[in-house]
Amino acid sequence: MSLVRFLLRWTKSGEIMEYDKGHSKIIYKGLKNPDQIECATDGSLWITEDKRQGRLLRLQHGVLQVILSGLNYPQGIALHKDGSVYIAEQGKHRVIRLFRHGRGGRVNQK
Repeated sequence: MSLVRFLLRWTKSGEIMEYDKGHSKIIYKGLKNPDQIECATDGSLWITEDKRQGRLLRLQHGVLQVILSGLNYPQGIALHKDGSVYIAEQGKHRVIRLFRHGRGGRVNQK
């Protein structure tokens, strides 16, 4: 198995770009204020849109899926080995945990 090393970056224009071996290409465009990006073991990308009515998105094989919407300035994303996804929602001072099988709940809230 060969591993490909690449870097991802996001732009104010709403594009997510891949940079590999001195070349860059746009892999998705049309997002609104993309902020955090995490790469899962299955190759999918988890993305937050940092705005008042922000979203948690999953991009896999070029298909964008809205996982959560109406988030208040979502910031950080952490992916756990058990499949859970943690999202820091700055606007509500809380962390949300999404379980692998679709259930969710608050981890903490001030």
